[in-house]
Amino acid sequence: AKAKEELPEEGTTLLLRNLVSGITTQYNLVSEYFFNKYGTVLVIETTPQKSNEKIPATVLWHDLNSQKTDTVMNRFQEATGYAITDNGGRLAFVAERDSLPKAIRKFYKVWYYIPGMDSAIILVGPGTAGKNDDGIIQPAFNNYFSKDGSKLFLGLSPRQLVKDTSLVDFETAKLDLWNYKDDYLQPQQLVQVNTAMKQSWLSVVDMGSGKLIQLGNDSCETVITSQEGNGRFALGISTKNYRIQQQWTQHDIADLYLVDILSGQKKLIGRAVN
Repeated sequence: AKAKEELPEEGTTLLLRNLVSGITTQYNLVSEYFFNKYGTVLVIETTPQKSNEKIPATVLWHDLNSQKTDTVMNRFQEATGYAITDNGGRLAFVAERDSLPKAIRKFYKVWYYIPGMDSAIILVGPGTAGKNDDGIIQPAFNNYFSKDGSKLFLGLSPRQLVKDTSLVDFETAKLDLWNYKDDYLQPQQLVQVNTAMKQSWLSVVDMGSGKLIQLGNDSCETVITSQEGNGRFALGISTKNYRIQQQWTQHDIADLYLVDILSGQKKLIGRAVN
């Protein structure tokens, strides 16, 4: 059994009132909740109850038309990055179920749910087609569906090195080293440490085939989709060839690419655009 001090802070009570019927529904231990665009579905995340180990963390799906509530997932360590299609027909989110709450490294998976399923299933994990083993799911990314719900956009990050916690600070030297070939000046590198931990490359999952395609990378760090995610092509922006130059000029210069959503292939359409 888990020690009580390892459990997260308990959620609070959520009251959902239907202003037409006057019916009020109460949910306990709620930590987060989300509506779809049209207000027909309510997704609720609850925490475990510290005084009762039989009440685990859960993700609930509440259909506001039928007033039916289903359990999407229970007994997880962390869930985040919820994405719901506009019509409320699909839900995707990032969850971690295996490690301890205070684990230094966590390996997340993307889960997928549609009404009628017994529970959520894994959409993106270690064996997903198209996934690079060196890439990890970025829980800080704001996952989203395309307007038509046929594609899910998520973030993949390069695997981060884990700090050696067996060494105490006074036993290790702290040096800030910079090389003239570095993309960023040393003070900027230090400022960007926390941001870099949350950095990710836009990737897309075709909901029909389940295939994952990574669209961005270090050589094309920003990818902007078109037609609210429905479009075949996206705009890729790369500052890689100009990062050292920008340390001195402070001018924003980038190469532009046409990115094929279906294949991930990139075509250069603009060089050194200011």
